[in-house]
Amino acid sequence: MKRTTIKGQKVGYIRVSSIEQNTESQKSLLGNVGMDKLFEEKLSGKNTDRPQLQAIGNKSLKELTTHGLTLFYKECSKKSNGRGGTLDPKTVKNIRAVVNRMLECACDIGILKENPNLRAKYPKCTKKETQILCPEDYDKLVKYCCEQGTQWDMLIVFFLCIGTRLGEALGLQWSKVNFEKREIRISQQLQAVPDNDKNAKYKYKKEIIDSTKTKTSNRTISMSEPVEKILRRVRSLQAENKLKLREKYHRDLDLVFARDDGYFICDTTFRAFVNKRLEEAGIAHHKIHSFRHSCATSLFEDKIDIKKVSAWLGHSCIGITLDTYTHVLPHHLEEVAQAQNKRFKRIFSSNEKEIPEEMLPQKDDWGA
Repeated sequence: MKRTTIKGQKVGYIRVSSIEQNTESQKSLLGNVGMDKLFEEKLSGKNTDRPQLQAIGNKSLKELTTHGLTLFYKECSKKSNGRGGTLDPKTVKNIRAVVNRMLECACDIGILKENPNLRAKYPKCTKKETQILCPEDYDKLVKYCCEQGTQWDMLIVFFLCIGTRLGEALGLQWSKVNFEKREIRISQQLQAVPDNDKNAKYKYKKEIIDSTKTKTSNRTISMSEPVEKILRRVRSLQAENKLKLREKYHRDLDLVFARDDGYFICDTTFRAFVNKRLEEAGIAHHKIHSFRHSCATSLFEDKIDIKKVSAWLGHSCIGITLDTYTHVLPHHLEEVAQAQNKRFKRIFSSNEKEIPEEMLPQKDDWGA
C-alpha cells in the first residue's frame, strides 16, 4: 500500500497477490486520509516488478493506444519472475485487468471516449496441472515426519491433514484452538508488512493479520484425533522450550507453530526444511502448497462431498474447487454409472437383471 501526490491530487496504490484476495482493509486505511484516485494491482509478492506502480503518472491516458498496450503486455510477459523464468501469463492477465479498470474509470468520467484496452492482445493462460503427492508418498511422508517428531515435522503433517495455506498455518494461535469442542478457527494469517521504523534492519516485518485470503476463508474446522495428537505434541515441545528459555521465549505471540524461541517461522527457512525432509524420505520435490492440494485430493478419494471440501479449504466459491481438482473428479463419476445400473435393475423384473435386448442399439444404429 502506498500514497503519493500527482499534480495536487492524492493517489493511492493497493496491491494484493491474487484476484480472489480482499483489498477492503487497504481501501479503508487509504480512505481515512482522503484519496482522489485509487489504483489496485493483483500481483505476486515473489518479485519487485510493479508495472502499475511504476506507470502511475508517467504517461497521459490519452497517449495510450490498443497497439501500445499490446506491446506493453508482450514486454510484461518477458519480464523476470525473480526465479530464473519470466512472468506467468496469469500474472500478465492480472496486470491487464488492473489497466482495464483504470481505463474504464477514465471513460466513465469523460477523460477518454473509448477504452483502448478492450482490443489489446495479451498472452493466453494455460492451465497448469495441480501437483500432488501420490498416496504412497503421502503415507510415507506422514510416517517419516511423525517418526522425527519435531515441531516443524508436525507442521508438515498438519498441512497434509488440514490443507491450510502457508500464511494461515504460520499465523495460527493457541487461542484459536479449542480442544474441548475439538475445533480450530482459521481467521487470520501471517504476512510481511512494511516496517515504518527508519532504524529497522529490514524493510518488512512479520505480523498477524486479522483476515484471510478471502471472506469465505474465515472458517471453523473440526479437529480429528490425529490432528489433536499433533497439536498436543507441539504443545509439549513448546512447554519444554518455555522452561529452558524462560523470559526469552515469545509467549506474547501465542503461536501454535513457531521457532524454538516462540517467534515467527521464516517461510524461506521452512521451505528449505521441507525440501530436506522430502529428500530424506526419498520423495521428489514438491512445493508446500502441493500439501494443500494433496489434502483435498485425499478427501475426494474418501468420497467427501465437494461442497464440504470447498468449505474445508476456504475457497471463495465451489467453482474454484471444481476447476482446481477436475483431474480428481472423473474417477468418482463411476459412482453415477453404478447408481444408474442399480436404478434400471429396480425398474425391470427381478428375473431380468439387464436392459432388454430390444432397447440396445443394433449394429446399423451405431453407423456400422
